[in-house]
Amino acid sequence: MRPSQPVGSRQRELFPRSKCTTITLPDDHPLVVLTELLDWTELEAQVQRIRRKKLKSAAGRPPHLRILLGVLVLMALRKKPYRETEEQVGYYVPARYLCALTESDWTPDFTTVNNFAVLLGQEGVKLIHESVVDRAVELGLWSTTSGLCPIPTPTTGAATAWRMSRALRSWGSRRWDWPPEDGPSGQCGAQCESG
Repeated sequence: MRPSQPVGSRQRELFPRSKCTTITLPDDHPLVVLTELLDWTELEAQVQRIRRKKLKSAAGRPPHLRILLGVLVLMALRKKPYRETEEQVGYYVPARYLCALTESDWTPDFTTVNNFAVLLGQEGVKLIHESVVDRAVELGLWSTTSGLCPIPTPTTGAATAWRMSRALRSWGSRRWDWPPEDGPSGQCGAQCESG
């Protein structure tokens, strides 16, 4: 019996294609420049202080602070919701570089990022904007005309999560695009919809 060939291929490749690609990042890419200029150690220390104030118990696995901070920074700069940010961190190399994930296959899922953002609250959002977004604008890596929007906070995040669950229950298995028709609420308003 002959070994079967893959469907859609008449001839086997002489050298199989590698699924492990090598992509070189340009030194002048805005996310690369920002990653190199930020003091991640100080940012992690400040986030750890906020986190310790809000946690009732130190039980459980410690979070990947550097990675989650990178994801929240990307959300703040790109004005993307959680699921789109998860996909971008998974497949966009400069985003993986920002999140310190270039040597890993792991990507944090949107619920992990959401829980971390909710834990940080307004104090964490303020920290990210003062330390990162304002610095990026100051360095000319991002423009203020793009309408930088704060990352979802407990107030906007809770409303968004509630609308998402309501929409998923009512729409069943139909295709669902983000954002919902009524758009995000809270601080962002219509700015987030235009991004």
